[in-house]
Amino acid sequence: MGRDAQGNSLDWRGSMGRKSFLKGAAILAVAGIAVRLIGALYRIPLQHIVGLEGIALYQMAYPVYSLLLTLSTAGIPGAISKLVSERAVYGDWSGARRVFSISLGLLFTVGLVSAAAMAMGSGAVARFVAGNKIGPRAEPVMLAASPALLFVAVITAFRGYFQGLQHMTPTAVSQVLEQIIKIIPGFYIAARMCTLGVEYGAAGAMWGVALSEAVAMAYLAVTYWVRRRREPPITAKLPMEPPGRVAVKLTALALPMMAGAVFLPLAGLADAFIVVNRLTALGYGEGAIQSLYGLLSGNVNVLVNVPSVLSLSLSASLIPSVAESCERGDAAGLRRKCNAGLKATLLLALPAAAGMAVLAKPVLNLLFGGTLTAAELAAGAELLASSCAGIVFLSVVQTTNGLLQGMGRVYVPMVSLAVGAAVKIALNYLLVGMPEINIHGAPLGTVACYLVPAAINCIVLQRAGVLRLKGMLLRPALASALMCGGAWALNGWLQSFMPAEAACGVAVAVSVPLYALLSVLTGAIGREELMLLPKGDTISAHLKRRGLLKG
Repeated sequence: MGRDAQGNSLDWRGSMGRKSFLKGAAILAVAGIAVRLIGALYRIPLQHIVGLEGIALYQMAYPVYSLLLTLSTAGIPGAISKLVSERAVYGDWSGARRVFSISLGLLFTVGLVSAAAMAMGSGAVARFVAGNKIGPRAEPVMLAASPALLFVAVITAFRGYFQGLQHMTPTAVSQVLEQIIKIIPGFYIAARMCTLGVEYGAAGAMWGVALSEAVAMAYLAVTYWVRRRREPPITAKLPMEPPGRVAVKLTALALPMMAGAVFLPLAGLADAFIVVNRLTALGYGEGAIQSLYGLLSGNVNVLVNVPSVLSLSLSASLIPSVAESCERGDAAGLRRKCNAGLKATLLLALPAAAGMAVLAKPVLNLLFGGTLTAAELAAGAELLASSCAGIVFLSVVQTTNGLLQGMGRVYVPMVSLAVGAAVKIALNYLLVGMPEINIHGAPLGTVACYLVPAAINCIVLQRAGVLRLKGMLLRPALASALMCGGAWALNGWLQSFMPAEAACGVAVAVSVPLYALLSVLTGAIGREELMLLPKGDTISAHLKRRGLLKG
């Protein structure tokens, strides 16, 4: 057995070893956690600079940017990684590069068109989303977001190529680089422009986003050029396909993925439109609406989305790994990857959801307490607690989407996400418009939005014979419940003699190793899961000697 240029073990056809998808997921997860933490913490100083009103204007523009970004890039990374991985199995490196070159040309064109559309239509879209009264103030933020659409489109091509070869480090480094660059110039520009008004301060923060994407694009381009000179020699070459045929294959894979991926940003855009307009119809004033929507989108939704970085990492790593097993006809390997991927998702998502629900108010106070009034903190805690179930369902959706896309069943996620988005829009319109529910209806619609596609995807995978759900949920749920009880009790006890923020930080820090121990003791994590970790044999042997692991 040989090795590739990065030292990963290869079998006789150049495919990666059986731990590669978890290794790749771990690399992306570490970077993703850093990115999400920076992203969550990013809003704290930004909120001090532009205020809750500025955060609301920033978040009104962001769903539009996210929607256009999805339309221009969604589906392409998965399609590129799938096609590249199918060629890498046979060592057809020139074929893999050909897929990338064609994809890069397509994405550059689409990104350029999207950026131009965002710039020219920023005023009209701002008024459509936020109404004639608030819309003009959101226009500068939307205009500032337009250059990033082009940069991210090009970034997407590079990331899809690297992920198809199961080289996850360039993607991870570029993600961290984006966040670092976004903070340093973004805060400076926001602070300088805020003297002209909070809307310009929010726009300055968005200009920082555009600059960060430009730097990440440059890094990936240089990395591609350097790595191309060190790529393995061609060991087996598939027949050369004409560019048109490659483009057709890419489009056939990408369009269903794109159509499916667009529904979640579309649902986020619906949040901005429905929540603002339904609260207006209930008689809420402009300031109250911006405060409530800022809490929901700028604080609560940001925290809810932080744990999903783990399932996103798994999904990105699973697509090429599952495609490889399908290409090789390895049914046993396919089943192992599907079950290991979903179980890893549940082991991570369940404690995150349960812990955030139990410690909703302390966590919000720890992160945003200095920028929120007591009433806003209480309202935000209620919104966060009712949103937490969505963490589990969103994580399952993202992981199962990766499994299905790697298997080539790209239409299933598209349909399931469309149904979920429709449910969310209907529930949000109905619930937010009820005076007794108002803003608290939005989290319920979001939870339903993720529950529906999670159920559909799991049913399809189980019927395909690659997923076994029985017994996968109970033990991780038990370990999560015990961990939450301990974290809640510890937080309450610590608050009797230390500040609430410090007590929450300690409780969260202690809950992580506590959950790991409880997972082993309850059998949620067994030898099979430990063997998928680096030095898993050593860890499992050590635990077995101490009587903590059976089997």
